[in-house]
Amino acid sequence: MGPRHALVDRRLPTGQVSRRAGFRAALVLSLITALLVAPGIEAASDPPVPPVSTTSSPPACRIADVTAKFTRTADWSRTLIDWRWRLPKTYRPPVLAPVSRAGLAGGGYVRSTIVPDLKAMVSAARAAGARLAVASAYRSYQSQVSTFASWVAKFGYQTAIIGSARPGHSEHQLGTTIDFKTAGAADPWAIRGYDWAKSRAGAWMMRNAWKYGFVLSYPYGKKAQVCYGYEPWHYRYFGRTVARAIHLSGLTPRVWLWRHGNSPGPAPTPSPTPAPTASPTPSPTSTAEPTPTPTADATATPDPTPSPTPILDPTATPAATPAP
Repeated sequence: MGPRHALVDRRLPTGQVSRRAGFRAALVLSLITALLVAPGIEAASDPPVPPVSTTSSPPACRIADVTAKFTRTADWSRTLIDWRWRLPKTYRPPVLAPVSRAGLAGGGYVRSTIVPDLKAMVSAARAAGARLAVASAYRSYQSQVSTFASWVAKFGYQTAIIGSARPGHSEHQLGTTIDFKTAGAADPWAIRGYDWAKSRAGAWMMRNAWKYGFVLSYPYGKKAQVCYGYEPWHYRYFGRTVARAIHLSGLTPRVWLWRHGNSPGPAPTPSPTPAPTASPTPSPTSTAEPTPTPTADATATPDPTPSPTPILDPTATPAATPAP
């Protein structure tokens, strides 16, 4: 023990030194925890599977602008957005990281919390001879405005809405969604008649992406369920636990999300109105009325002439009732 430690021992009893060291360790730990959960910083976590709230399916796909049920950035794994439900214009993931941190080429950003699983998936795919790259990653509300407008200008609204999302309705705004492609190749949607799921990289993703937390949002032949056309490159990250649950369910993510918290749920059963208790009506007590004393030479007063009752005109038009 050096002279400095000896001085500490002389000043404080052993018990006090231990308590002070413990206090300092607790303080350091609390500071680290505070930094990890401070606003703007996301700690990596695997969201749990929410309980089933309904067995029904979501409503038919119709164009609307209804704010999604879960719009906090912390609710990224259970937010349902599609043709009907949308995110606010101000929605933005708190911490974004370049996809290059996961060893991906192509550029773009994703939530920093998904980078570890994304990196593990990219590494496993590369080891299997499937070289992945990014065609598109996070898109803000404003960037989706120009993206959707470009598709409308090129193909018309009716075609664009099947392959592109209106601003606020894109899963890319969550920061957990990536359009993948084969490294060194063109964007998969740019090649006419090309099914990326049949490529080496696409086929590997179809078999293995869920193991790393990623699920295909718009499978083949499911447009009526998911609203958009088949997109074998469009994967959304849910975390490994939820992704496994979706994969094993055999449901599309839209239907699964609806059944696990996004549906309004059954209407509450109204409480029955208690039947009123009848109170007995007291029988009136008869009171003998006095016999009137006749007045001599009373002059009869003629009955008043009744006012005529107005007769309603059946042809008259009633006044219009203002709409509520």
